[in-house]
Amino acid sequence: MERVWSTGGVVRIAARTRELRVGCPDCGGESARVHSRCVRTLADVAVGGRPVLIGLSVRRLFCDSPSCDRRTFAEQVDGVTVRYQRRSPLLQHLVEMAGVLLAGRDGARLLQILKVPLSRTSVPFQLMRLPVIIGRKRHIVTDTLGLLLAVAVTAASVHDSAAGTQLLTHVRERHPTITKAWADNGYKTKAIEHAAQIGIDLEIVQRDPALRGFRVQPRRWVIERTLGWLMHHRSLAREYETHPHRSAAMIQLAAINLMTRRLPHGATPNWRDN
Repeated sequence: MERVWSTGGVVRIAARTRELRVGCPDCGGESARVHSRCVRTLADVAVGGRPVLIGLSVRRLFCDSPSCDRRTFAEQVDGVTVRYQRRSPLLQHLVEMAGVLLAGRDGARLLQILKVPLSRTSVPFQLMRLPVIIGRKRHIVTDTLGLLLAVAVTAASVHDSAAGTQLLTHVRERHPTITKAWADNGYKTKAIEHAAQIGIDLEIVQRDPALRGFRVQPRRWVIERTLGWLMHHRSLAREYETHPHRSAAMIQLAAINLMTRRLPHGATPNWRDN
Protein backbone atom coordinates (compact mmCIF):
# COMPACT_ATOMS: atom_id res chain seq x y z
CA MET A 1 0.00 0.00 0.00
CA GLU A 2 1.44 3.34 -1.07
CA ARG A 3 -1.20 5.96 -0.19
CA VAL A 4 -4.67 6.37 1.39
CA TRP A 5 -6.69 9.57 1.04
CA SER A 6 -10.28 10.79 0.95
CA THR A 7 -11.74 12.96 -1.78
CA GLY A 8 -15.34 13.72 -2.68
CA GLY A 9 -16.65 11.40 0.04
CA VAL A 10 -14.74 8.43 -1.39
CA VAL A 11 -11.82 6.67 0.28
CA ARG A 12 -9.11 5.98 -2.29
CA ILE A 13 -6.24 3.53 -1.85
CA ALA A 14 -3.16 3.35 -4.06
CA ALA A 15 -1.36 0.01 -3.85
CA ARG A 16 1.28 -1.91 -5.77
CA THR A 17 2.06 -5.61 -5.95
CA ARG A 18 5.42 -6.89 -4.77
CA GLU A 19 8.09 -8.33 -7.03
CA LEU A 20 7.29 -11.99 -6.37
CA ARG A 21 7.19 -15.03 -8.63
CA VAL A 22 3.68 -15.80 -9.89
CA GLY A 23 2.36 -19.01 -11.44
CA CYS A 24 0.97 -19.08 -14.98
CA PRO A 25 -2.80 -19.82 -14.99
CA ASP A 26 -2.38 -22.37 -17.82
CA CYS A 27 0.81 -24.35 -17.12
CA GLY A 28 1.47 -23.35 -13.50
CA GLY A 29 5.08 -22.39 -14.21
CA GLU A 30 6.34 -19.52 -12.05
CA SER A 31 7.72 -16.35 -13.55
CA ALA A 32 8.98 -12.96 -12.39
CA ARG A 33 9.90 -11.50 -15.80
CA VAL A 34 7.77 -8.36 -16.20
CA HIS A 35 6.18 -7.43 -19.50
CA SER A 36 4.39 -4.28 -18.30
CA ARG A 37 2.27 -2.82 -15.51
CA CYS A 38 -1.28 -1.53 -15.41
CA VAL A 39 -3.55 -0.03 -12.75
CA ARG A 40 -6.79 -1.85 -11.93
CA THR A 41 -9.58 0.12 -10.23
CA LEU A 42 -11.50 -2.03 -7.79
CA ALA A 43 -14.51 -1.17 -5.63
CA ASP A 44 -14.39 -2.50 -2.09
CA VAL A 45 -16.71 -2.63 0.93
CA ALA A 46 -17.49 0.83 2.36
CA VAL A 47 -15.56 2.11 5.38
CA GLY A 48 -17.19 4.56 7.79
CA GLY A 49 -20.12 5.04 5.44
CA ARG A 50 -17.86 6.02 2.51
CA PRO A 51 -17.26 3.99 -0.63
CA VAL A 52 -13.76 2.60 -1.16
CA LEU A 53 -11.88 2.54 -4.47
CA ILE A 54 -8.58 0.69 -4.79
CA GLY A 55 -6.08 1.62 -7.50
CA LEU A 56 -3.93 -1.52 -7.66
CA SER A 57 -0.86 -1.59 -9.89
CA VAL A 58 -0.41 -5.16 -11.14
CA ARG A 59 2.14 -6.74 -13.42
CA ARG A 60 1.77 -8.54 -16.72
CA LEU A 61 4.38 -11.27 -16.80
CA PHE A 62 5.97 -13.44 -19.46
CA CYS A 63 5.44 -17.19 -19.29
CA ASP A 64 8.87 -18.73 -19.82
CA SER A 65 7.64 -22.31 -20.27
CA PRO A 66 8.30 -23.42 -23.88
CA SER A 67 5.41 -25.93 -23.76
CA CYS A 68 2.81 -23.31 -22.76
CA ASP A 69 0.73 -21.56 -25.44
CA ARG A 70 0.24 -18.46 -23.28
CA ARG A 71 2.95 -15.85 -23.81
CA THR A 72 1.91 -13.34 -21.13
CA PHE A 73 -0.50 -13.30 -18.22
CA ALA A 74 -1.71 -10.79 -15.62
CA GLU A 75 -1.06 -11.56 -11.97
CA GLN A 76 -3.97 -11.94 -9.56
CA VAL A 77 -3.88 -11.08 -5.86
CA ASP A 78 -5.73 -13.57 -3.64
CA GLY A 79 -8.65 -11.97 -1.81
CA VAL A 80 -8.36 -8.72 -3.77
CA THR A 81 -8.63 -9.35 -7.51
CA VAL A 82 -10.58 -11.74 -9.71
CA ARG A 83 -10.12 -11.99 -13.45
CA TYR A 84 -12.38 -9.53 -15.34
CA GLN A 85 -13.93 -8.35 -12.06
CA ARG A 86 -14.13 -4.69 -10.99
CA ARG A 87 -15.15 -5.48 -7.42
CA SER A 88 -13.25 -7.14 -4.62
CA PRO A 89 -14.39 -10.71 -3.83
CA LEU A 90 -15.90 -9.52 -0.53
CA LEU A 91 -17.96 -6.79 -2.18
CA GLN A 92 -19.02 -9.11 -5.01
CA HIS A 93 -20.21 -11.66 -2.44
CA LEU A 94 -22.20 -8.91 -0.70
CA VAL A 95 -23.89 -7.94 -3.97
CA GLU A 96 -24.70 -11.55 -4.81
CA MET A 97 -26.19 -12.24 -1.37
CA ALA A 98 -28.33 -9.10 -1.62
CA GLY A 99 -29.65 -10.40 -4.93
CA VAL A 100 -30.29 -13.90 -3.57
CA LEU A 101 -32.11 -12.74 -0.43
CA LEU A 102 -33.90 -9.57 -1.58
CA ALA A 103 -33.98 -9.71 -5.40
CA GLY A 104 -33.95 -6.54 -7.54
CA ARG A 105 -35.61 -3.46 -6.03
CA ASP A 106 -35.12 -4.30 -2.34
CA GLY A 107 -31.59 -5.54 -2.95
CA ALA A 108 -30.71 -2.28 -4.70
CA ARG A 109 -32.11 -0.28 -1.74
CA LEU A 110 -30.00 -2.28 0.72
CA LEU A 111 -26.89 -1.80 -1.39
CA GLN A 112 -27.59 1.94 -1.56
CA ILE A 113 -27.55 2.02 2.25
CA LEU A 114 -24.26 0.11 2.19
CA LYS A 115 -22.82 2.67 -0.26
CA VAL A 116 -22.81 0.26 -3.22
CA PRO A 117 -24.80 2.08 -5.92
CA LEU A 118 -26.49 -0.42 -8.23
CA SER A 119 -29.76 -0.20 -10.11
CA ARG A 120 -32.61 -2.64 -9.49
CA THR A 121 -31.88 -4.27 -12.86
CA SER A 122 -28.17 -4.71 -12.15
CA VAL A 123 -28.77 -6.73 -8.96
CA PRO A 124 -30.63 -9.58 -10.74
CA PHE A 125 -27.94 -9.51 -13.43
CA GLN A 126 -25.32 -10.21 -10.77
CA LEU A 127 -27.56 -13.00 -9.49
CA MET A 128 -27.79 -14.59 -12.93
CA ARG A 129 -24.00 -14.73 -13.12
CA LEU A 130 -23.91 -17.22 -10.24
CA PRO A 131 -23.22 -20.78 -11.39
CA VAL A 132 -26.29 -22.93 -10.79
CA ILE A 133 -25.70 -26.66 -11.18
CA ILE A 134 -28.85 -28.73 -10.81
CA GLY A 135 -28.87 -32.47 -10.24
CA ARG A 136 -26.87 -35.13 -8.46
CA LYS A 137 -23.78 -37.22 -9.03
CA ARG A 138 -23.43 -40.92 -8.29
CA HIS A 139 -20.00 -42.16 -7.26
CA ILE A 140 -19.34 -45.87 -6.81
CA VAL A 141 -16.41 -48.16 -5.98
CA THR A 142 -16.44 -51.75 -7.24
CA ASP A 143 -14.13 -54.73 -7.18
CA THR A 144 -12.57 -56.19 -10.33
CA LEU A 145 -15.79 -58.15 -11.02
CA GLY A 146 -17.89 -55.00 -10.93
CA LEU A 147 -19.60 -55.76 -7.60
CA LEU A 148 -20.41 -52.75 -5.45
CA LEU A 149 -18.12 -51.91 -2.53
CA ALA A 150 -19.08 -48.31 -1.71
CA VAL A 151 -21.45 -45.65 -3.00
CA ALA A 152 -21.87 -41.91 -2.47
CA VAL A 153 -24.52 -39.58 -3.88
CA THR A 154 -23.73 -35.85 -3.87
CA ALA A 155 -25.06 -32.66 -5.38
CA ALA A 156 -23.90 -31.98 -8.91
CA SER A 157 -21.97 -28.93 -7.69
CA VAL A 158 -19.71 -31.06 -5.44
CA HIS A 159 -16.30 -31.71 -7.03
CA ASP A 160 -15.40 -35.30 -7.81
CA SER A 161 -12.30 -35.11 -5.62
CA ALA A 162 -14.42 -34.31 -2.55
CA ALA A 163 -16.64 -37.33 -3.13
CA GLY A 164 -13.57 -39.41 -3.96
CA THR A 165 -11.94 -38.73 -0.59
CA GLN A 166 -15.16 -39.72 1.17
CA LEU A 167 -15.36 -43.00 -0.78
CA LEU A 168 -11.70 -43.83 -0.23
CA THR A 169 -12.07 -43.35 3.53
CA HIS A 170 -15.14 -45.61 3.54
CA VAL A 171 -13.37 -48.28 1.49
CA ARG A 172 -10.33 -48.18 3.75
CA GLU A 173 -12.49 -48.72 6.83
CA ARG A 174 -14.65 -51.51 5.37
CA HIS A 175 -12.05 -53.21 3.15
CA PRO A 176 -8.59 -52.68 4.70
CA THR A 177 -6.90 -55.17 2.34
CA ILE A 178 -7.39 -52.91 -0.71
CA THR A 179 -4.11 -51.23 -1.68
CA LYS A 180 -4.65 -50.42 -5.38
CA ALA A 181 -7.41 -48.44 -7.10
CA TRP A 182 -8.10 -46.87 -10.46
CA ALA A 183 -10.18 -43.78 -11.22
CA ASP A 184 -10.99 -41.45 -14.09
CA ASN A 185 -9.51 -38.01 -14.60
CA GLY A 186 -12.06 -36.28 -12.35
CA TYR A 187 -10.67 -37.86 -9.18
CA LYS A 188 -7.22 -36.28 -9.15
CA THR A 189 -5.19 -33.92 -6.94
CA LYS A 190 -6.89 -34.12 -3.52
CA ALA A 191 -8.17 -37.66 -4.04
CA ILE A 192 -4.71 -38.93 -4.96
CA GLU A 193 -3.11 -37.20 -1.96
CA HIS A 194 -5.77 -38.56 0.39
CA ALA A 195 -5.38 -42.07 -1.01
CA ALA A 196 -1.63 -41.95 -0.43
CA GLN A 197 -2.19 -40.88 3.18
CA ILE A 198 -4.43 -43.88 3.92
CA GLY A 199 -2.22 -46.38 2.10
CA ILE A 200 -4.03 -46.79 -1.24
CA ASP A 201 -2.23 -46.37 -4.55
CA LEU A 202 -4.74 -44.44 -6.68
CA GLU A 203 -3.94 -44.46 -10.39
CA ILE A 204 -5.70 -42.11 -12.81
CA VAL A 205 -6.70 -43.74 -16.11
CA GLN A 206 -5.74 -41.23 -18.79
CA ARG A 207 -7.33 -41.14 -22.21
CA ASP A 208 -4.89 -41.21 -25.12
CA PRO A 209 -5.26 -37.77 -26.80
CA ALA A 210 -4.19 -39.24 -30.15
CA LEU A 211 -7.23 -41.55 -30.29
CA ARG A 212 -10.49 -40.31 -31.80
CA GLY A 213 -14.01 -41.51 -31.16
CA PHE A 214 -15.11 -44.04 -28.60
CA ARG A 215 -12.41 -46.25 -27.09
CA VAL A 216 -12.68 -48.66 -24.16
CA GLN A 217 -10.49 -47.32 -21.37
CA PRO A 218 -8.49 -49.79 -19.25
CA ARG A 219 -10.13 -50.50 -15.87
CA ARG A 220 -12.71 -47.76 -16.37
CA TRP A 221 -14.94 -50.11 -18.37
CA VAL A 222 -15.60 -52.12 -15.18
CA ILE A 223 -17.29 -49.13 -13.55
CA GLU A 224 -19.12 -48.22 -16.75
CA ARG A 225 -20.47 -51.76 -17.02
CA THR A 226 -21.68 -51.69 -13.40
CA LEU A 227 -23.45 -48.37 -14.01
CA GLY A 228 -25.10 -49.96 -17.04
CA TRP A 229 -26.28 -52.88 -14.89
CA LEU A 230 -27.72 -50.47 -12.34
CA MET A 231 -29.66 -48.65 -15.04
CA HIS A 232 -31.67 -51.84 -15.58
CA HIS A 233 -33.52 -50.93 -12.39
CA ARG A 234 -36.32 -48.53 -13.11
CA SER A 235 -35.91 -46.66 -9.81
CA LEU A 236 -32.39 -45.62 -10.88
CA ALA A 237 -33.21 -44.59 -14.44
CA ARG A 238 -34.13 -41.15 -13.03
CA GLU A 239 -33.39 -39.38 -9.75
CA TYR A 240 -36.69 -39.93 -7.93
CA GLU A 241 -35.48 -39.72 -4.32
CA THR A 242 -35.61 -36.46 -2.38
CA HIS A 243 -32.63 -37.21 -0.13
CA PRO A 244 -29.15 -38.35 -1.26
CA HIS A 245 -29.03 -41.07 1.45
CA ARG A 246 -32.20 -42.62 0.04
CA SER A 247 -30.73 -42.52 -3.45
CA ALA A 248 -27.59 -44.29 -2.20
CA ALA A 249 -29.77 -46.90 -0.47
CA MET A 250 -31.60 -47.60 -3.74
CA ILE A 251 -28.26 -48.18 -5.47
CA GLN A 252 -27.26 -50.62 -2.74
CA LEU A 253 -30.58 -52.49 -3.12
CA ALA A 254 -30.02 -52.70 -6.87
CA ALA A 255 -26.51 -54.08 -6.27
CA ILE A 256 -27.94 -56.73 -3.92
CA ASN A 257 -30.40 -57.68 -6.62
CA LEU A 258 -27.56 -58.00 -9.14
CA MET A 259 -25.65 -60.37 -6.84
CA THR A 260 -28.69 -62.53 -6.08
CA ARG A 261 -29.36 -62.93 -9.80
CA ARG A 262 -25.91 -64.49 -10.13
CA LEU A 263 -26.70 -67.21 -7.60
CA PRO A 264 -27.80 -70.61 -8.98
CA HIS A 265 -31.57 -70.57 -9.59
CA GLY A 266 -31.65 -67.13 -8.05
CA ALA A 267 -32.69 -65.11 -11.09
CA THR A 268 -35.38 -62.54 -10.43
CA PRO A 269 -37.56 -60.98 -13.14
CA ASN A 270 -36.30 -57.73 -14.68
CA TRP A 271 -38.64 -55.07 -16.06
CA ARG A 272 -36.65 -55.07 -19.32
CA ASP A 273 -37.20 -58.81 -19.71
CA ASN A 274 -40.92 -58.26 -20.26
